[in-house]
This record gives sequence, structure tokens and C-alpha cells, in this order.
Amino acid sequence: PVELPGDKTNDYVAAVLENGVKVVETAGRSPQAFIKELQAADVKVIHKVPAVRFAKKAEEIGADAVTIVGYECGGHPGMDDVAGAVLVNKASRQLSIPVLAGGGFVDGRGLVSALANGAEGIVVGTRFVAAKECNIHDNFKQWMLDHDERDTMMVERNIKNALRVARTPHAYHILGLEATGAGMNELHPLIRGAVGKAAYKDGRTNECTFCIGQDIGLIDSIESAGDIVANMVKEAEAIYAQRLREMFA
Repeated sequence: PVELPGDKTNDYVAAVLENGVKVVETAGRSPQAFIKELQAADVKVIHKVPAVRFAKKAEEIGADAVTIVGYECGGHPGMDDVAGAVLVNKASRQLSIPVLAGGGFVDGRGLVSALANGAEGIVVGTRFVAAKECNIHDNFKQWMLDHDERDTMMVERNIKNALRVARTPHAYHILGLEATGAGMNELHPLIRGAVGKAAYKDGRTNECTFCIGQDIGLIDSIESAGDIVANMVKEAEAIYAQRLREMFA
């Protein structure tokens, strides 16, 4: 496949093959150029999309599964502003490959809701930022505990790269520039990866685009990743065994 300047996709694919990785998640653009090469090596390809039409295209080109993310997710929810519950329900009806749900999932309640909507599982992002093992500075984890579902916002619509981030002075600065018509040239110094990487390390919460979802409103503790998963499964099992059975008895 053809590489764009600075694009390391071919290097990543080579590393996957050399190291025997068995599952790869792709996003941002079609994996069609390298999907056959990966699958020939028995690598499962899960493609992440923000819309059902893109999920159907992923199925057409041979993806093994798709993750579909809704408007509430941290990072890139696409430009359509459609909630995850609608997207997962529709995608699971229209696709024959497994559908994973992303955006808004932090606990057993969310897991059960995704399964009820037809998903085979969930993809969890924001909750794991508030995990003990996450190497982001503790200032960012505390910021999450101190704020709620109202404290995220969308930026980068001007460059067709809609991004849900923490509601901070830095994000408002970007939004202000966009209101004046700013494009990539003006925004790049504020949104480039190096800026975020440095701020994440130093704990400067107001000096980067901090990608988190609306589900920060459901997070009230810093736990280990293992405990997060164990508690999620335990709660989901309890909901199924008790609440749902009682309601539909």
C-alpha cells in the first residue's frame, strides 16, 4: 500500500506480523489495503467506525468485526451526532459480523445495555484512563473525578475531525479559533500529538486536548484495570440474575 508522508501504517502492520499479534483494531481510514495480508497471518481485524454506513463498508471489505462508537464517546465520534444506543441497535440488525459497542460504558449496567442492543461486547476507553495502571499524570485522573457528564465538548469540526475532549481553557481556545474560520494550519500547533503527550506527562490539564467521553459522570473512583473488569462483570451478572429476571418473571 501507498504511504503518506509521516505515515507509519506499513511499519505497524509489519510489527504485528513479526510479533504474532492476533487481533488488531483499525480506525480513521479503511483497512482495505492491508486486511488480506493480516488475515492471511490469522490476524483478526476489528474496524472502528462512527456510523452504520461505515460499518457496512467494513463488512464488505472483509473485516472480522466492527466497533461502532456513538456521539457520547471520547475522541472521535464522527460528524453525525448520533447516540451510541441507536447506532449499536441498527448496526447489529444490519450486519452479519460481530458488533462491539463503544462510548459511555463504564460498568455492568452499560455492558448489559449493549448486549441487549445486539452488541457482542463493549469497548471501554474513558474508564481505563481512570485506572491505576494508566500512565497519564494523576492530575488528569483527579480532573475526571472532579467533573461530570456536562464537562466535555466538541472541537475540530472545522477540519472534519470532530473530537470530544475535556471542557478546559485549551479546548475553548480551539473552539474560539474555529469560530473565526481557522483551519488545520492554525489549529495544528494546538492539537498535534506532541502537545498532548507532553501535557499528559507533566499534568498540565489546561494545556492540551484531553480526549474523554461523557461517561466521566459515571466514574467516581480510581481502581485497578482488573478490578474495573471484575466489578463490571459481577454487576452485569447480578442485573441479569436478579433485576431482569424479576421484571420479566
